[in-house]
Amino acid sequence: MNLDRMRRDVEDPTIVGWGRMPQRAERSEADTIERISLRGTWAFAWSPTMAEGPWGETEVPAVWELNGYGTPYYLAFRYPPAIGKDGRLDPHDRPTGIYRRRLDIPGDWAGRRVTLRFESVKSAFHLLLDGELIGYSEGSMTGATFDLTDRATTGSEITVVVHRYSTGTYLEDQDMWFLSGITRDVWLEAEPAHAPWDIVVTTDFDHVENRGSLRVETDAHVQVHLGDDLIAEGAGSLEAVDLRVSPWSAETPILYDLRVTTTADDGTRDVRHLRTGFRRVEIVGEQLRVNGRPIVLHGVNRHDFHPERIWDVPADVREHDIALMKAANVNALRLSHYPNPDQVYRLADEHGLYVMDEAEVESHGVRRRGIPGDDPAWQPSVLARVEAMVRRSRNHPSVIMWSLGNEAGDGEAFRAAKRAVLALDDGRPVHYEGDTTLTTSDVYSLMYPTPQLERRIGEHRDVRINLIQKLFNKLAGDDKAFPAARYTGRPVIACEYAHAMENSFGNVADHVENFHRYPNWAGGFVWDWVDQTIAVPLKDDLVRQAYGGAFGETPTDRWFCANGVVAADRTPHPAYDELAKVYQHVVITRTPDGVRLTNRHSFDDLTGRALCWRLERDGATVASGQVKDIVTAPGASREVRLPIMPVAGPGLWALMVEVGDTAWEQFELARIPATGFSEWAAVDTHDGAITSLRFGGVEFLSSPLRLNLWRAATDNDRGLASFAPVLTPLTGVSAWRRANRRARPYRSDRGRSRWRVRGADIRLAVEATDRGVRVEMWAAAGRRELVRAGLTGTLDSRFDHVEWIGRGRGENYRDRCSGSPLGRWSRSVEEFPHAYAHPQENGNRTGLEKLTLTGGGLTLTVRRIAGNPFEASVRPYTQEQLAAAAYADELPATGPATLSLDVAHRGVGGDKPGDLRLQPAARLARGRTWHTAWLIEGMTK
Repeated sequence: MNLDRMRRDVEDPTIVGWGRMPQRAERSEADTIERISLRGTWAFAWSPTMAEGPWGETEVPAVWELNGYGTPYYLAFRYPPAIGKDGRLDPHDRPTGIYRRRLDIPGDWAGRRVTLRFESVKSAFHLLLDGELIGYSEGSMTGATFDLTDRATTGSEITVVVHRYSTGTYLEDQDMWFLSGITRDVWLEAEPAHAPWDIVVTTDFDHVENRGSLRVETDAHVQVHLGDDLIAEGAGSLEAVDLRVSPWSAETPILYDLRVTTTADDGTRDVRHLRTGFRRVEIVGEQLRVNGRPIVLHGVNRHDFHPERIWDVPADVREHDIALMKAANVNALRLSHYPNPDQVYRLADEHGLYVMDEAEVESHGVRRRGIPGDDPAWQPSVLARVEAMVRRSRNHPSVIMWSLGNEAGDGEAFRAAKRAVLALDDGRPVHYEGDTTLTTSDVYSLMYPTPQLERRIGEHRDVRINLIQKLFNKLAGDDKAFPAARYTGRPVIACEYAHAMENSFGNVADHVENFHRYPNWAGGFVWDWVDQTIAVPLKDDLVRQAYGGAFGETPTDRWFCANGVVAADRTPHPAYDELAKVYQHVVITRTPDGVRLTNRHSFDDLTGRALCWRLERDGATVASGQVKDIVTAPGASREVRLPIMPVAGPGLWALMVEVGDTAWEQFELARIPATGFSEWAAVDTHDGAITSLRFGGVEFLSSPLRLNLWRAATDNDRGLASFAPVLTPLTGVSAWRRANRRARPYRSDRGRSRWRVRGADIRLAVEATDRGVRVEMWAAAGRRELVRAGLTGTLDSRFDHVEWIGRGRGENYRDRCSGSPLGRWSRSVEEFPHAYAHPQENGNRTGLEKLTLTGGGLTLTVRRIAGNPFEASVRPYTQEQLAAAAYADELPATGPATLSLDVAHRGVGGDKPGDLRLQPAARLARGRTWHTAWLIEGMTK
């Protein structure tokens, strides 16, 4: 197999591929092309070194590490052990998989161009035909095509030698699993021999004249039809101008059928069918504009990932992703951190998403060692990857920006890459976050700005970094100082912001408000869309959502692969509702006579939408109405008058206003506490705990309601301990857990107790009344901030259902509740919490007036009768069980309800990856006292 040649290829960064055909725009199924899928069972041999191992069989596509060959690694910014930091591969750690199968080429393909197309192979591969080495390819997510015309016949054997590691691996450190194999489809294809290899389509739209234009570039004589109209004919560069077309945008994704036909001398035709849109993308001053109007990117980053099939994502799953994004008011998609299969671009064209396409260039773990930097040895690989990206997707109107890569440092490699982009396509801006001087990137791009930094940039002030940031930059940080003069005059984008790792995603509304408040901000992309957890079957039909370390591998960055707005199986996390709310394109504010609508669309004037309003009391509609004429110009505001809202009697009163099906706002009008009646109550307290709670002679508690000042740590609570578990005892949550264990009241008399817990001042009063048990709590932080303050205990096992009046429908926290409206909600005890892949604090509800648990003929109601609205969670496991579990499948699915009642519970953060960094409103800091009085009532049948 010419192992010496193979070793040279995988070890030399200047060799990025040979024997391949140039990248091109993918052909559609409607084109004059025939395809045979080679998906299925192949002969397979694996070896931990570059050698031939014992032969067996494997499925294609698949990753071999999940089928018993080698070790998976999840690493966010590091490399597996075989990848040396000096750019050299470990010669003794070279896992290699050899795939073989015979080709069945139809007889009628004679005389056609026959090619073999690999959609994705990790990380590099050699191709042999009948034992002859004919090609090599790096750039694993972009794909490769080889010409087999006049070389292969029916019965020919192809051998694919896949190398787990190559110098290309250094440029694919992309915050994803390091896995290997033929990971997407392989196609045997045939097209007419005279067919041009590629067709390049460039469109434009003049928003002043309302006319479109189109240019087609090809090396053959073609006819170009737009719909049924012949608009151009000839060879080379063909143009059609003054076209009466409607423009494409993410809000109005209008597409046209374009047909390009090449006819051979014998009358054989090759037909390309394209769906094209007409739009102009430009930077005007400090604004990113489409068709002459500024746009703000309500974006998400998305890995192309499936929990079982990894990068072989089913078509319906990709469609579901796009549908979920549009339903959540997402208008932009960054393809992090590699070009995607053509289906994703077609869906973005059709449904309307602005796409930032990104080359598969990320050298996170060695970027500070000059890879690729200014080293000429690495430049060919960067250029090949960037050029391949542009050639593949430049025909898609949804692509509005090219990204040269991610977290790969700076240097001449990227200046050369921009020149390469402009030589192929000069109609789109170029993005590169790693540009330290803004000589390459057309936009000023940041990662994880805080709201304070966003405001500073919006006000054109210098961006500085402190000593801690400089030190962290030496490890993994990416904070850069920029004088205002350097970024003034260009748009600003947060290519990653609002880190959504599991129970996180707090404070997103502030970011989006900044994007719209300051004209130089063009928006950003949330990190990220989908969890990259791997589904591992267990006993008893359980499935583990595995994160880094689940396969016994070291090193690992553990649960940093679980930072999606949706889970790997596309179940929405609570962050999804928050995303949909803050990204809505109509802002609704209260006025004395009704509401004001502010239209954040760039093109949509709300024609055909209606405003619906409801006056609600404890979630039930008291009055409602509709206003049909709400037309509002893009970027403009208007007032809509509404009737006077009468508020009378106890309850939680709110006004809900909805515009269409993707925008809403709720206004709290009044909270008037109510009292109820319960059966005769008895309560016992001991050592500050409620040890017994009896109604009608029935005990409702199975364990006491005790003081609770800690929570099972979230990933953000852990901070650096997520990477270094030895630091866990130093985290604030761990300190409060220790303090909670040692807490004893220093004053306790007749149901009244008071604690001083390392500076915190906690008071509790409990007394039985003729209407139930009155529980009142005050909490004030001392020298350090509180995590939470409340009571927790386990109830009688018969309780199985929860109803509440407050914020829902799902989990919410004080810094992630914009998407959680007030109302009356219900769930079973098992459904009340939210299962994160890595178990942690979950299931909280805020803004509560009332919480009712029922089951087995028992009813327990907790009402607010004074003080602040309270917070609560109900779970079928204890807080201690939650803190001890490593995976969600280790938690009981059923069990007695553990109830937590809190006067206050801090937020979850999310401005920075794995770093709590709470904004002031989410903190339980000193200088304030939280106070709630509850009435606990019980009934038995």
